[in-house]
Amino acid sequence: MAVAGRRSDYKTCPYCGYEFPHQKTGLTLVAILLLGLMLLFALYLM
Repeated sequence: MAVAGRRSDYKTCPYCGYEFPHQKTGLTLVAILLLGLMLLFALYLM
């Protein structure tokens, strides 16, 4: 079912009350760090 607005605007579903899981900021930082390391490694091999 479509809900108006972005998902980040809601902490729970306005229809069923489902609580959306929260993403930890540490996980985002690790993903960015790994992506940066992969890019550096790829550039180093060229």
